[in-house]
Amino acid sequence: MTTHPLASVKFTARQLQVLAGLVRGDLQVKIADCLGISESRVEVIVSDIKRKLDAPSCPAAVAKAVALGLVNPFEDD
Repeated sequence: MTTHPLASVKFTARQLQVLAGLVRGDLQVKIADCLGISESRVEVIVSDIKRKLDAPSCPAAVAKAVALGLVNPFEDD
């Protein structure tokens, strides 16, 4: 059985928090407000998430994160 090449990618706690917001469908401004950080910081984190997941868009990053089990789309925070 082969392991998915992205399965070993590491995410910070903050990246996982932002990713959870994206999975919920939150706008970046809401994620920023909820986490007490600037919207521009969220944009940087989202960019890092997309790069780590080799995803061209937020929806693609969310799909990959769910497929890898990084986040549970049915779990409430």
